[in-house]
Amino acid sequence: MKKKKNTIYDYLEKISKISKPLKIKNQGFEKMKDSSIKYQLQVCSKSRYNRRKHYTIRELGFKTIYKLNTKGEKRWDKYFKEGGQVFLKSYSTREPMVDRILFLKKVKNYISKDVPLPKKEKSQKRKYVKGGVGGKVFGFDFYPQNDKLYPKQRKILLKKSEDYIQQIIDEQNKYRGGNIQNVDIVTLTHLDSSLTDLENIETWNNFFQKYGMRFPEFEEKWMKLFDVNPKQTEEELFNEEDYEFVKKKREEIHNLFNRSKKLDF
Repeated sequence: MKKKKNTIYDYLEKISKISKPLKIKNQGFEKMKDSSIKYQLQVCSKSRYNRRKHYTIRELGFKTIYKLNTKGEKRWDKYFKEGGQVFLKSYSTREPMVDRILFLKKVKNYISKDVPLPKKEKSQKRKYVKGGVGGKVFGFDFYPQNDKLYPKQRKILLKKSEDYIQQIIDEQNKYRGGNIQNVDIVTLTHLDSSLTDLENIETWNNFFQKYGMRFPEFEEKWMKLFDVNPKQTEEELFNEEDYEFVKKKREEIHNLFNRSKKLDF
């Protein structure tokens, strides 16, 4: 049985069901400054007063409704977000407003004198793991958000990486006898637009760690990546393992340049 296709009328019906802001039905709160508590009072329902469940404003120690603003918007936001409610007392139109507005008993947990102001929630920063998948894009300093780059960043990475990687491939192919089999095919792999951003970032970062210092625009960033300070002596720069690694890379570069001079001659 074929699935029924949605029509424009189905779409309009779906849109109409989306929740809309509540209509303002209570007047007299227009002069309140705190937008959060003000809105809740304007749209709240009526309820019968129950001493076991409710506090009036007077019972909370406020002489006027405007004193509610002194507790700050953050406290009220937290109260309502965590299930707090406010009501107007039924059958009480002749009573002063401080006796008509009702809060749930738990309101004291949010606005008492001993309760500190809620701290502003800070978004957790993604921890950067050196060389890890999902970390920054070396050289370009892009950071994926939710495992994805912005379209413009992705376009730059795919386009520019092709030039950098091909340059090293051409050099190795030329200086290693013109045999493509002698090229470092493990690291020298072009990025693929059909792959995910994380997969391409991993490929690029592997390339950058091995060949990043070959490009003047990346040299400083490559040194930062390996905590290299060109002003320090080599003995101060590395431990024994790191020193051997950099020494080996330097020798490889010198050998490539020497070969190129001989071939050009």
